Amino acid sequence: MSRRCASTYFDTTAAHAITDATGFLDDRAELVESFADQLAVADLTLGEFRALSAVDQLTAWRHDRLDFERAARTLAYGTRAEW
Repeated sequence: MSRRCASTYFDTTAAHAITDATGFLDDRAELVESFADQLAVADLTLGEFRALSAVDQLTAWRHDRLDFERAARTLAYGTRAEW
């Protein structure tokens, strides 16, 4: 699973579900498997975000939010993405 920032986790995961459904399902399976270990879940969802400065966290959030918006705009009205 690629590392995603915690504050942007849902934006990046949703964008991933839209742009790479198969990859998303693989990542989701890995996340579900990690539920038994809270530290593993935190590592998968927080990852490198904890080490970023506040400015870098905001920059990452803005970037990932735009990626999600771009991905969502590719969907036809009423299309549902696997989540």
